[in-house]
Amino acid sequence: MILENALRAGILNQEYPLNSQRTVCIGGFPVQVASAHAAFWPGAETRYHGFFDETQEPVERVEIRVFSPPHRPPPPEKAIARVTQHNGTVRISWGNMAAEWHRAQRSGWTRQPETDFLLPKGHAPEYACDTYLRVMLSYRFPELGGFLLHAAGLVRNGKGYLFAGKSGAGKTTITRLSAPNAVVLNDDFTLVRLSPDGATVHGTPFYGEYGKGGANIGAPLAGIYFLSKANTHEAVPLPPQAAIARLFGSVLHFPSDRATAQALLDLATAICRRVPCFELRFLPDASFWSCINV
Repeated sequence: MILENALRAGILNQEYPLNSQRTVCIGGFPVQVASAHAAFWPGAETRYHGFFDETQEPVERVEIRVFSPPHRPPPPEKAIARVTQHNGTVRISWGNMAAEWHRAQRSGWTRQPETDFLLPKGHAPEYACDTYLRVMLSYRFPELGGFLLHAAGLVRNGKGYLFAGKSGAGKTTITRLSAPNAVVLNDDFTLVRLSPDGATVHGTPFYGEYGKGGANIGAPLAGIYFLSKANTHEAVPLPPQAAIARLFGSVLHFPSDRATAQALLDLATAICRRVPCFELRFLPDASFWSCINV
């Protein structure tokens, strides 16, 4: 592997002056993103548009580093993040990218070959940054009473709705059908938070096939719908235990201690007890909203 060869050669240990930095704020959680590599920023400016907020004091920091390998690495076969945790350090590998997040220090880095800038969509450096942020926030948000959910998030008439499901379930389809008459929070990963005032849903830049990030806003969560393609439109209420199991199964989480896993389960349980949950059987047309309590 190119990363292993680069580590042995000491290439990944090169130091670069960090002369550019921006603060990305997701769900009120500000992260400072820094990089000296000029080619990183055009894609990042596009991907995180609407989520930059220089008025916030960052509580996390990530450095995006780029190295020049002795040989051009092969394109990654598939962009799958592999995550491990040991003694407070979370390590991520993703294609030709390596990353570490140091939990106690609230900081980390990503490093990848500069030739990745030549790769197709899905392997560019801003996507590596995106992977880092998703992993780090999946650990941080439970401490704040929230989690990232594999769900499309939409706001209509001031209320937030989640449409959850695995890849191919129809999240992007629901988003595209709804975009003319709803505010899009995201089509792939949406932030859910719980407070004494109730559950809220928030936009994120972690988009999927929709191709652009959602609005950086929050709204009270009025309903959770688990997608199922069918020959008609129908919203079937789910009993609490079934809803909890399906919601927990859609939470983005990685290797963690038992306390963190229990906190996520407790959050999912509390949200399902406060928010109506349904299985949404739907056809690919916008009239599915007739089944939604708006």
